[in-house]
Amino acid sequence: MSSLSLEPDWLLTESGWRSGWQIDVRDGLVAGLGPARGGAERLVGQALLPAFVNSHSHAFQRTIRGRTEYRHPDRPSDDFWSWRELMYKAAMRLNPDQLEQVARLLYLEMAEAGITTVGEFHYQHHQPDGTRYENPDELALRLKAAADWAGVGIVLLRCAYGRSGYQVDPNPLQIRFLDRSWEESCEAVLRLRKAGLEVGLAPHSVRAVPLDWLPPLAAFAREHGLPLHMHVSEQVKEIEQCEAETGLRPVEYLAEKGILGPDFTAVHAIHLGAAEMTALGSSHVCSCPTTERNLGDGVVPARQLRRAGTRFTFGTDSQCQIDPLEDARQLDYHLRLVEQQRAVLDHPPGTMESWLWESLTAGGASSLMQPCGRLQAGLRADMLSFDLNHPTLVCDSEEWLLAQLLWSAPRESLAQVWRAGRPLLEAGKHAGRAEATAGYRRVLKELADG
Repeated sequence: MSSLSLEPDWLLTESGWRSGWQIDVRDGLVAGLGPARGGAERLVGQALLPAFVNSHSHAFQRTIRGRTEYRHPDRPSDDFWSWRELMYKAAMRLNPDQLEQVARLLYLEMAEAGITTVGEFHYQHHQPDGTRYENPDELALRLKAAADWAGVGIVLLRCAYGRSGYQVDPNPLQIRFLDRSWEESCEAVLRLRKAGLEVGLAPHSVRAVPLDWLPPLAAFAREHGLPLHMHVSEQVKEIEQCEAETGLRPVEYLAEKGILGPDFTAVHAIHLGAAEMTALGSSHVCSCPTTERNLGDGVVPARQLRRAGTRFTFGTDSQCQIDPLEDARQLDYHLRLVEQQRAVLDHPPGTMESWLWESLTAGGASSLMQPCGRLQAGLRADMLSFDLNHPTLVCDSEEWLLAQLLWSAPRESLAQVWRAGRPLLEAGKHAGRAEATAGYRRVLKELADG
């Protein structure tokens, strides 16, 4: 039986900060928290908190980071849709070995940012011509292997993708995403679960999934107790297509069909009407602010959604930046710019920091149905610690400590990360950094030479 006991200067418990307390871990689970008894490893000058959960990731998009930040001379403007074509071209080029190398570096980067669990929204299923691999789950299994190598837990959100859009001609750059039927998507989920993966089901969007697929996909997810994730209202064009096809906006349609609920996560949920915000009150919303600002998607109406009761979580999405704290900050900062006010999400007053931290941790765990996100007996010991002697975090009182961490902590102030009680870093760095970096550079060279 493996065991670990830690005594930080400050420990974030369900009832707030505690000094002079220790946390005990047995076989990867939190065994208990309480006053220090002696014998625990001292984490001098550190604060210990739950680790982050990343609820929405597209691993392959790491390869286009920094490569789409320009305006094309032949287009009057650049937006999500022009970016999407560049993204699709990248998706078409990666083979299984290359995808695994890309994902190794990506998940390592997540570990170094304090992320111990990732929900991988996976729609890169087949060979570039649409032919199934000999093992039809080849690419999903490569992502699992990469996460295992990095020490990060993965929930494989197997995407159902069936069309290019309502009355939209097929796009040849989407061919490796497409399933022949909703049954094919569900069969893949069952195979992956049998192979030992944590899984969920992800109908891509109302745009990319034939409408008659949605009810059986949702019923399958609920029959098997799976997380149900879906891109929702990221772009105005998606809403216009949905209204043309159904007469309803996307959330209105999902509500009418009984898709929404506590097991459902709407990714993005940006362009919403008042009734749609209310309807999402029983569901999760996964916001991806660093991606949403990068793509010019828009601003999530988080104030109204929070008041409706929606549970929030965060995702790194396009991988333009891996920084969970930055995502949490931007959720409020974007609203400050729109509304020309400060602390927009602080309702009731004094709750914003704890709510945002809960969204980064327990909210993501709930969205992915994972036993983590809190330092609580019986849950997986996924934890992180910050160096309180870092210049940005010097503080005179625990009253302001969570706020200092949330609004000011840089990546380099992260001291250690544990997944199921196992440390992932050495002096703030993953031991596999050199190997992963070299492998990723080889992939970039192969793509450039190809």
